[in-house]
Amino acid sequence: MIATLALFTAVYHWNDWFLPSIYITKEHLLPIQTLLKQILSSNIMTEQMSQMDSAAQSRMEQMRTVTTKSLSMATMMVATVPIMLVYPFVQKYFVKGVLVGSIKG
Repeated sequence: MIATLALFTAVYHWNDWFLPSIYITKEHLLPIQTLLKQILSSNIMTEQMSQMDSAAQSRMEQMRTVTTKSLSMATMMVATVPIMLVYPFVQKYFVKGVLVGSIKG
């Protein structure tokens, strides 16, 4: 039970981007999730602005090599890889908890 709660708490804190964006003012102290969110937001805003002006859109399409979809998929990979690396070490505790919980006394 403790391993499950520890993993869920770690995942929560790893994925939290909102509170650090409010309370931390120095950019070099921001966690990686907040930086990833800022990158995605700026890319989405650039794409929306380019859609408003058709001439700018054609220039942006020529200059842009990274699409919004590919950038969001890359940030998802950066966000999930550390949790995927930790999970195999904690998995044995999940299996034990399921087995103990399934046995009737």
